[in-house]
Formats: sequence, structure tokens, C-alpha cells
Amino acid sequence: MAVEVRSARHHGEVTQACTLAAHIFGTDVEQSRRRQEAWLRLEPCADLRDLVLACEGGEVVGLIRIVNRQFHWSDGMVPAGGLAHVGLHEAYRGRGLGGRMVEAALARLTERHDTLAVLFARRAVDGWYPKFGFVGLGCHPELRVEPAALSETMQPREVQVETGLGSVPAEAWQTLYEASYRELPLSFYRDGLWWAGWEERLAMTVGCERVTRFYMADRLIGYAVSDGERVVEAAADVSWQASCAQALCAQAAEQDEGLALRLPTDHWLMRWLQRLNHTLTIRYAWDGGHMVRLMGARALQSVEAAETGWDARQAVGVARASRSRLEEQCSRLLELLTAAPPAVVPSLPTWSILDEF
Repeated sequence: MAVEVRSARHHGEVTQACTLAAHIFGTDVEQSRRRQEAWLRLEPCADLRDLVLACEGGEVVGLIRIVNRQFHWSDGMVPAGGLAHVGLHEAYRGRGLGGRMVEAALARLTERHDTLAVLFARRAVDGWYPKFGFVGLGCHPELRVEPAALSETMQPREVQVETGLGSVPAEAWQTLYEASYRELPLSFYRDGLWWAGWEERLAMTVGCERVTRFYMADRLIGYAVSDGERVVEAAADVSWQASCAQALCAQAAEQDEGLALRLPTDHWLMRWLQRLNHTLTIRYAWDGGHMVRLMGARALQSVEAAETGWDARQAVGVARASRSRLEEQCSRLLELLTAAPPAVVPSLPTWSILDEF
């Protein structure tokens, strides 16, 4: 019997796809099943057309799930479809079914009028996606401050520091996040539904105990999230960003530890900490990892002009018309980044582990 690539037809197939994903993406099947069920609970498959399946008879043997996403951009939101759980039963691999599923998913994104297709690729298959028009897009900076430099900062007496989630309402987290991330190009927009599942998302990624909260007179003014090695997300009320930075430094100094961050290069905390004795390394991802495909003609301008006069906008502004133009500009950008002076730092997205899907 021929294998058919199509959208899901009923919610029984959604359950089958969840079971298949649990077997594909986890060594502990039961634990993996609970994780897949949690993702479906957080983001229900409201439109069956957003679940692309490979089916033989009544059996689901492959899947791609499309999740709704939006990015912040200078002139408003950029609608995107995230390709999640791209998987195929091992007995059906090598027949071209994976490519057929990706093409079907891209056709669905066109139908939805999405500007971008986004995926968080597994490194082992990074080389497979470019044939479908995907290119790497991302900046992976890491800033480290040694304990001696942290001890030079003083924690504001009025800032209280607590760990864990506490009893903070979802809208309070959302307000702080928006204050810190909405001006960063191609940062994820998180709606109220996303924040309603904040605790469960944390539990499945870094753990709720790795959240640090900052208070001023019993009012939440900021927070930071660690993956155990570095801060991967930080947000604060604009008026209290410096105070939160000082409090975070003081906390690390008390523990006699350095402070490591992986945040967007122009994030307020990165800028504040660069005043201290630090090391900063930046790795650009234009060939794998987090990947995107431009679906329409909307311009994506990924590099800002430097004060040096190097006209980055004209030289490497990304893609105004077509996929081929996007690929051409990305190749040109990679060349320029290699030869660019150190002062030229691209404003590329630095996506948190909490945004992965």
C-alpha cells in the first residue's frame, strides 16, 4: 500500500502522531510520551491542517507539527510557522517521505500566509534542510564575568532576591518580558496562552528552581532564568534594569561564582555587564542549528549599520523578494562577517532554550 502524505483528518490521528513522536524522540518512551502530551496540552492542535502526516493505511508513520509563532519586528509582528517534531518511523526512512512531508508543511505555511518557516534543527540533519530553502539564522554570544569583577558591584539595598516561580501572575511575567525583548529584532512574541503554561514549560526545559526574581517593595521588577551554566533569559522593568543587573551580580559574587550569559548582543544586561572585566565570544549560525525559510516578499534586515560607516544595511540586508535572493545575501553576509572589523556586531536573533519547540 502506498504511503500518503496529508493533513490529519481526526483527533485520533493526533493521538497516534503523539505516540509515534514519543518513540522517535526519546530513549525512555514513557517519559517521552508524557513530554509529547504536555506539548499538546500547552499548544493544542486546533486546526488539523497544521499536523502533516505520512500514513500507510490507518497507521501514522511520520509527522510534522506546525506551531503558531510571531516575531517582533520594527514595523510590527512577523507571522511564522514553526516546524516541530519532524520525524519518520525508522522502517520508512530513505524513501523520500521526509522531503514530501516538509514540502507539504511549507505548502500549508503558504496557505496560512506566514512570512517565515522556522525550525530548531538537530545538528545531525542540518545539512538536509537547505535543499528546502532553509538557512541558518542566529547569533550565539557568550559573555563571562569573573568573580573578582562581580565583587566590585554593590547590590542595591532595596532590591530583594528570591528563587523559584513564587505566586506571580502570568501577566506580570509577560509585561517584564515585553519590556526587555520587544525591541530586539526577531525575538519571539509570547502571548497570554504561552505565559499561562510558563511553569510547565520551565519544568520541561531548565527547571522552575532556576528562576531568580527581583523585587522592589514587594513589586516584581525583573527576573532571570539559568540553564544551570549561564543566564539564558533576563527581563526587567525599564526603570529598574540597572538595579536588577547589580542584584544578579551580587548574588553570583556571594556564591563565589562567575557569571555567564547567553543573551542577544544588544540586550540591556549584556550591555550593562560589558562595563565590567569580561570576555565575550560570538558565534554566528548561517549554516545550521536554528534555521529559517523566507516564505514571502517581506524584507528581513538582519544587520544594523555600524558607526564605522560600513553600510551594513545596503551590503547585507536580507531578502526582499525571493528565496534565491535570501540565499545570495546570506552567503554574502557570511563573507562580510569573516572580514568585518570587531566593532561590527550583527543584531541577529539569540533565541532562548525556552523558545525552542
